[in-house]
Amino acid sequence: MFRVLLLVLLLLAACARRGGPPALPETAPGGWRLTETKHDGPKTFGTYAGAGTIRVEVEDTGSSGVALDRAQRTRLEPDMVFFYKNNYFVIVR
Repeated sequence: MFRVLLLVLLLLAACARRGGPPALPETAPGGWRLTETKHDGPKTFGTYAGAGTIRVEVEDTGSSGVALDRAQRTRLEPDMVFFYKNNYFVIVR
């Protein structure tokens, strides 16, 4: 779980950048490596391989209010973490 939280911190930093789709970090502490990235409209998907597989979804909602609303309405599922920062809503599985 600690490794996932470190990855989340790196994703927060990636979401802080403006202009264009967010750039996911190539590596994360704990030996995680980005193996796949896909852009689909306002969403960016990434897959990390390490001591398992982590899938990341970053959505540019267009405003911080919409991102906050998504965070408030999203229900937790097993092996899932989500957060929002500025106009980005992020799900990590």
